[in-house]
Amino acid sequence: MPQVPQKAKMNGTYAVPQEPGGFNESDDEGEDGYVVGGYHRVAIGETYNDRYKTVAKLGWGHFSTVWLCEDLKVKGYAAMKVQKSARHYTEAAYDEIA
Repeated sequence: MPQVPQKAKMNGTYAVPQEPGGFNESDDEGEDGYVVGGYHRVAIGETYNDRYKTVAKLGWGHFSTVWLCEDLKVKGYAAMKVQKSARHYTEAAYDEIA
């Protein structure tokens, strides 16, 4: 299995550093986005679909957060994008996978 990237602790979750030097507040999406229709709370160690176990937070954007996951089925790693849940984000999510 590949080695997990080095992690840095940030606001209770673990994120993979993008650049040397660590993180600042602009690297975090903030707590105010975690509301109905907003971001979904993901915790390190959670398993989704009995297959993807979260290892580290890779990043975030206006529509979603992205997580490094251990793929328990193929014994490797995958990225999991977690889209905001408001109805108007659904079309954008379908556009990305189409």
